[in-house]
Amino acid sequence: DYVSGGEIHIRAYTTGKNAIIEVEDNGLGMDTDMVKLLNSRMNNEEQTDNGYKEGNRVGIALVNVNSRIRSQFGERYGLAFYSSGISGTLVEVCLPVGDES
Repeated sequence: DYVSGGEIHIRAYTTGKNAIIEVEDNGLGMDTDMVKLLNSRMNNEEQTDNGYKEGNRVGIALVNVNSRIRSQFGERYGLAFYSSGISGTLVEVCLPVGDES
């Protein structure tokens, strides 16, 4: 079913040596457990071979993107997820500004 009124907002800014890209929607949001699961996967705290844990699908592609960012730029960079559980989800991408070497 198609639901109208959906919006996606993209913001980009720098803070010191970091570039932050935020992608936010106004959808239903994710519950607290899913946000915790996604963020723990981004921090390599939840390891599964197939992207599933206790019946919850966890974004394999997102884990891969995060892993590539971290292998290129370091552990302090990558993806983070935020949601109130009521409406909207925010994905934050943190990248270095300039040369980190």
